[in-house]
Amino acid sequence: MSKGIGGCVVENNKSMRYLDIYNSSDNWEKGAFDEFPSVIAQEYHNLYSLLGQGHVYGAYFKLKDVFEILLKFPLLIYISQIFHEQQEELKEEEKLLIKSMFISNISMGIWVKLARLAVSTMPENHPLKAVISHIVDIIDENEIVSWRNKYIGHGSLQSEKSEEFYETIQNHIGLIKNHIEVNYDFYKELNLYGQFESLELPLKGRVSGDSLSSIKKDSLYVSFKEGRVVSLYPFMLASDGGIYFFDTYYSDKKRERTLLLNYPESKKKIESINKLDRFYDAIKHYPELETLQENAEDDALLSDEEDELNKYYHRDDIIIPDYILNNVKQFVRQEKKGIILLQMESGTGKTTFVRLIDECISGKTYIEGCAVRAFYANDTYNSSIHSFTEGVRDALKKTSKTGGTEIRPKKFSTNISNCEDLARVLGKFRAEHYEASGFKKSKLMLAIDGVDEIPGTNEETVFNLIPDYDMLPDNVFILITCRTDKELSGITKAKLETIDTAKEHKIIIPNTQKDYKNTLMQYLDNAFKKHKKEYDYDKLKRVMENCGNKFVYASLIAGMLNLDENIEFDKLISVRNLHKILWEEGGEKQSFLLNGAYIFETYFKGLQDFYGKVYYKQIVKLIIVALTSYEPLTLRQLSYLCGEEKLSLRFLAYMSLIKPFVSIGRSKRGNVFFRNHVHMRAYIIEHFSDEMKKYILEWVDTVKNFKDIQIKTEGEAYIAESIFSYITDFVSKDPEVYFDRDFMYHLINCADNMYDNKIPEADTRSYISQKGISTYRQALYLWEESSCGSFGQDFDVNILRAMVRTGAYKKAYSYVQMNLVVQDNSYRDSMIKLYMGMGDEYSRSKLYSEAAEHYSNAVSFIRDNEAPEYYYEELAEAYIKLGHLKIRLGDMLQGISFYTEAIEISCQLKGTHKWALIKLIEAYSCRAYSNYKMDKCEAAFDDSAKAIKLLDELEDSDLNINGIEAAYLVYAHISLKHYISGNSQIGVKSCIQYFNEYLTDERLRILDLESSGISQAYKSVNSPYVSSSPEPLYVTIFSRFIAYMFDENFDEAARDLEVFLNEIHEVKDITGVLKRLYLALKLFKDLGQDILFYTIYGEFIMYLSEHSQQLSANDKVIIEKVKTLFEGER
Repeated sequence: MSKGIGGCVVENNKSMRYLDIYNSSDNWEKGAFDEFPSVIAQEYHNLYSLLGQGHVYGAYFKLKDVFEILLKFPLLIYISQIFHEQQEELKEEEKLLIKSMFISNISMGIWVKLARLAVSTMPENHPLKAVISHIVDIIDENEIVSWRNKYIGHGSLQSEKSEEFYETIQNHIGLIKNHIEVNYDFYKELNLYGQFESLELPLKGRVSGDSLSSIKKDSLYVSFKEGRVVSLYPFMLASDGGIYFFDTYYSDKKRERTLLLNYPESKKKIESINKLDRFYDAIKHYPELETLQENAEDDALLSDEEDELNKYYHRDDIIIPDYILNNVKQFVRQEKKGIILLQMESGTGKTTFVRLIDECISGKTYIEGCAVRAFYANDTYNSSIHSFTEGVRDALKKTSKTGGTEIRPKKFSTNISNCEDLARVLGKFRAEHYEASGFKKSKLMLAIDGVDEIPGTNEETVFNLIPDYDMLPDNVFILITCRTDKELSGITKAKLETIDTAKEHKIIIPNTQKDYKNTLMQYLDNAFKKHKKEYDYDKLKRVMENCGNKFVYASLIAGMLNLDENIEFDKLISVRNLHKILWEEGGEKQSFLLNGAYIFETYFKGLQDFYGKVYYKQIVKLIIVALTSYEPLTLRQLSYLCGEEKLSLRFLAYMSLIKPFVSIGRSKRGNVFFRNHVHMRAYIIEHFSDEMKKYILEWVDTVKNFKDIQIKTEGEAYIAESIFSYITDFVSKDPEVYFDRDFMYHLINCADNMYDNKIPEADTRSYISQKGISTYRQALYLWEESSCGSFGQDFDVNILRAMVRTGAYKKAYSYVQMNLVVQDNSYRDSMIKLYMGMGDEYSRSKLYSEAAEHYSNAVSFIRDNEAPEYYYEELAEAYIKLGHLKIRLGDMLQGISFYTEAIEISCQLKGTHKWALIKLIEAYSCRAYSNYKMDKCEAAFDDSAKAIKLLDELEDSDLNINGIEAAYLVYAHISLKHYISGNSQIGVKSCIQYFNEYLTDERLRILDLESSGISQAYKSVNSPYVSSSPEPLYVTIFSRFIAYMFDENFDEAARDLEVFLNEIHEVKDITGVLKRLYLALKLFKDLGQDILFYTIYGEFIMYLSEHSQQLSANDKVIIEKVKTLFEGER
């Protein structure tokens, strides 16, 4: 071992190598420590010291800072120089450079681009030109930005023992030394000063904080060798004993909006700097950086998207409605479970409240001890059952606001097909979140926002999936939001009445309620104070009344003030009928009318005045796209639909302008944007219909051109799937005007393209594939509408493929039958999927014999036609489903035979096909349970062990393998049997290992159920083979006792054992009771719980005395085992 500077012990040869870097004079230009300006000298010396002290990771991070400071220090000197010159004398490139400092979140990549721009504007003899050019070349040639983002910015830090990590430090220190050597004379002769009273203090070398603390904030300047002097304020300033660099200007706040960095001390601060504020006010309405149209996806603008979009999440104008929050908190605190219905009028803040408590979005507030996840319904998108189940699953998997690690539910199914499934899944995830939060959040709430915005229909919707109160596990809550009764349609009212909420579980907030009005008044008050508008209470109250007491309109006033602080206050008061909503018959449709539409017109006029016609049109297009979309869209999709192939900096600037209209949410594809309110959509449709039609027809041409390209982006997939709806909803009710037979086939080709896409990113691939399915549906609609006319009735394999891929199996089967289609390899794929789909249809209808016939047809089609290997996934699936059906029909042996076929197929292909591993696990699990039910314990044990072992080979986060819970159950039970029988190979610890794998989730579900439901404890959720007959209460109570024992929670175990002992006296199964008493005694002995052991032994003797006349030969064997245990204990 050796010691570095400061006595830090370095314990291995790997770390010694870093001391070698530190000790080698070839790696350092030490003269810079004393002769360079202090901002570089101090940071360079910090890097040197950290390495010498053995703080290798600290040095690794410090490398980033040194590169940044070597880039930013000379660049900010030059920017300061032109900033202080007369603006009218500046070249356009110089003006652009200064304006560029007001881009939100200037990443390292953007700093490099700004440095290049600066070099291009400098005269050849400028002393900074060579310095900046040299550091930019080093950063570019050595991919410093990429390294910074990949290994530091994104948390992918390598091990200090890796060769790559070591070489990075050595090479980057060498690059820094090279830059310092090349520019040594320049920096030695560049003088940095600060002013203290009337004294000019040189800031060279390492300067103490005490010396810096006395320097005036705005007094920093540099002097060049030739005599040029440049004031560095406001881009560098002295404060709190350090020198701070400008980093980012936040233009969305009125105060404290410049982020400053003190590199040597790694400090950040946000201040309001008047010079920057005044300059920004002068340029903020100028066109946004027209010539700096770099692709924002280069480098960190998208990788730092969280920071770029924080303004959407952390709006400083949101007021937490405590009167609602406290109501919900109290209910969750006092009740063991429940469903809450929150009713508020449209536009009064229901969604905002849900977003405030949704931990994956806002984080502004929370409910103590409760994890909150949310699904946001909508009148157009997110209203289908598929969208709901997918959205709920995605939300429940998230463990943090930033996406973070996802919960990986391999051991239980997350399939949701009915309300019982949703209750089960919520119970499962509650347990997962309890563990993920470090056992701090024992409760889970699912918020379903805006159920009333689901289209009124008598078909199944999200309403059908909401569980009853009795179905909910303990500590699980559902919060449902909707409008008040007077605004609801008859169908929606009827569906709401089916939700099991008692009267005391309802929270109804009319917009006339005092607390609500006070909150709205505070919101408006803050908005006007922010802009220093003078007003009195009565005037503000009149503005609120003209907003109809609705946040949706008040937020537009706030947005309008952001655009135009000089707006006349009296005009806001004079607006009448601002909030008028006309409800058509039945209340199912609504139109949004404004008398003069003053607020909307003023907002849009402000956009046009401040950005000019060209940019105004682009902003309006963005608003139209965002507010009329059929689903929430990502930034890339919005950008694509607005005509930009790549996301640009300017486009991001536009996004900030549409904040009053949109909200941001999370999805597997990243951040997505959706309209704030349906009323805004109505206004856009009414006032911008001509523009909409123009854009839609442009999209039609775009889709027609897809025949020559591969659809690879989500924007392309979205418009291909949605173009038919855009035409019929906004252009013409007669689609054949725009879509002929050729276009129908073109849509099918697009759908084929999307359905079969091979894009590497899983989420993007899945999204585009789903859009392909929807596009097939659009094409089928055109075919059905026109098939009696020019399209004809001849069999068409394209139509068959579209039907099968959309799941219209019965329709496809009729189509095949009608056309007397024979088996043909040219449409083998469709026929196989058709037979499998028909089997699923009949199976769901419990017509098991008919289902088996179709699965058998699929098997025959694959076998008889010698289908290639990639069809064997369907073959294995067909055999597994045939096994399920035979088990249901009571033919256990035939069922096991089919599972064996699936195992043989999957074993052959496991090494080359991922699906084969999944099917193999499923088939082993199913065969294990079937053997177990037939008392073939050893075969069952072997299969379950194989399934569990193979599960470890999976990499996907959620594969929902059918039957895997059954495998854990079988393995746990048989392990327990071995343990009870005294098998020396399986002791209590081995038993615990697998029993807990199964019981971790099931135990918590047991704990959450009422006594009437406990009897279902061992029913496998996923498996079709488990008997539905309930087990006695004493059995399931004892199961929970075992779980507590395995967790070594002996207090809870003792309480459950007491309940068990109270139950057994009336039990007829004496052998079953004796076995369980013996197991309890064996567990207490092995786990060292002597007191409990002797207590239960006493109960055992008492039980024997009560039933001594009824003992069987097996009972007497158990009694002997107990005696042996007791004697061993003694």
